[in-house]
Amino acid sequence: MGGYAVQIIHHLGARVLATASPDNVQAVRALGAEEVIDYRAAGGPDAVAAAARHPRGRGGAA
Repeated sequence: MGGYAVQIIHHLGARVLATASPDNVQAVRALGAEEVIDYRAAGGPDAVAAAARHPRGRGGAA
């Protein structure tokens, strides 16, 4: 279900932030996610919030 959501949101032109396991990061990026965060890592929710605050992901890098 999440994969469909990523594709639809990306298609609509929104910036997509997603969470995934390290094994699935590239697959989620291929679906259209700009930023993919390991949901198992410590600080996961904080990492998602930090990425959402920056227009180009963590640290605002282009």
